[in-house]
Amino acid sequence: MLISFMIFKIKWKKVLQKEDKNYSCDVCKYFNKDTKTCSAYPDRIPTDILNGENRHLYPRVDQENDVYFLKQLKDEDPKAFESLG
Repeated sequence: MLISFMIFKIKWKKVLQKEDKNYSCDVCKYFNKDTKTCSAYPDRIPTDILNGENRHLYPRVDQENDVYFLKQLKDEDPKAFESLG
């Protein structure tokens, strides 16, 4: 069972690496470019997320809600998502 999980984890990591690698905050639909904050972290985004070390692909226990990285589509208004919480 443990070996199956490890193989799955390795394969999933390879899939993620092949996908679009731009997980930066500035392309997230919840990011506020004016204040450099987001709906998940209205006071301050943690350094590991800002520097790309953590892609924030799932909610974390230290955030305000269950919002996580979602790439903003070109035709979406970024201001529409700032109040989510």
